[in-house]
Amino acid sequence: MEGLARVFLIGGASKAVRYDEQTTIERVIHVVARGIGISQVAVAHFALRLVTGPSPQTAGSGDSLWLHPLLRIAQLPHIYAKHLPIGVCDEIK
Repeated sequence: MEGLARVFLIGGASKAVRYDEQTTIERVIHVVARGIGISQVAVAHFALRLVTGPSPQTAGSGDSLWLHPLLRIAQLPHIYAKHLPIGVCDEIK
């Protein structure tokens, strides 16, 4: 399974990242950091969170979960299904 994830950045910008079943959150962070010109040394200071809404405007609502760097994208629907509203897991499959 290959897919495309949209990562929303501070300031409203976003980056699209291709992933497969073996892609980790850490890899997504590295790809996004490289794409916006951030040194690989600084990547350790970044994290991703899963937001239940379709845009960064929902980020302040508290409806988000921080993602572990070693988590694989393919694991997201299985691990977080019980924490997210109905239908959200269908969007990330």
